Amino acid sequence: MDSKSDTTIFISYAWGGSAEKKEWIRDHVVNSIDFKYNVFWDRDSIGFGESIDSMIKNALSSFPLKVFCICDEDYIVSAKKVNSGLHRELQMLANLGSDNEVKIIPIILDRKCITELPPPLAGRAYLDLTDLHERGLYLGNAIWHLAENITQAKMLTWIKLTIEKDDLHRAALDYFYRKPLRFSGNAITHQICINYTQILLAPKWMWDSPNWNYMLNDDNDIFCPTKGRWHWDHYSAGTAMKTLGTVMISQFFPEDACEEVQWALESIGVLLAVKIISMIRKDEPFILEPKEIIMYIINDEYGSHALKHLLKHYS
Repeated sequence: MDSKSDTTIFISYAWGGSAEKKEWIRDHVVNSIDFKYNVFWDRDSIGFGESIDSMIKNALSSFPLKVFCICDEDYIVSAKKVNSGLHRELQMLANLGSDNEVKIIPIILDRKCITELPPPLAGRAYLDLTDLHERGLYLGNAIWHLAENITQAKMLTWIKLTIEKDDLHRAALDYFYRKPLRFSGNAITHQICINYTQILLAPKWMWDSPNWNYMLNDDNDIFCPTKGRWHWDHYSAGTAMKTLGTVMISQFFPEDACEEVQWALESIGVLLAVKIISMIRKDEPFILEPKEIIMYIINDEYGSHALKHLLKHYS
């Protein structure tokens, strides 16, 4: 792992917030960058008995320096309170504003704050994460990109793609849970059931397809699709596991899938075979929920493309 950067990142936020909010800052901001950067955050950086203003002043004299200002309604209110901790902190920042080794970056969590930014922040290029924050998404990746000097254009593209991914995730959850299915695999019999009672069988479209029907007629101790007996093992994903993956994803869609969507079902089936099915030892039982399936699909470029096609076709 690369050694730590010599850059200090100072976290400026509204003092006096709830413990829950402070832990949110730890999870989304501090933990996303402290493995590489020297992070100053009062909760971890100022010990009992130490002078708060002196510690802040010392931290703000560590160059090169980036100041991440977490701007929400509480931040604006606290900044206006004369002699509040944040007010004094901003006065110190004002004295650093023109230094080339200092970057003061407002991180917007509430768009209404943009027009009310205090003097040391006003007029600076800010990062607006309002849309991601309102969706309840993890912001750590955005904070990491910011620390790594991502350009504004690339950040906007990344935010757009993140929102699109979240939209796909929400649409998939909505669709898949209209017909909630849980797959359970018995390690002894290798029989897979849907919701513990119904054996997993191939859909009609796969029986009609020359790409799959020859596999579905197999009958041996570990693979007999007509009896709901399927093959999985911690090994390379062969045709039998790709068949299983395709059968699984097909359960969420009409069994007479037309050719227009078969490629998408097959693409996701292969993905499930590689990412999930081939990761389970043959002597291990398993339970697979829709939310887990969705997670693997949307985190793969080709899987996402196929899922978008399916949801659009069946919406």
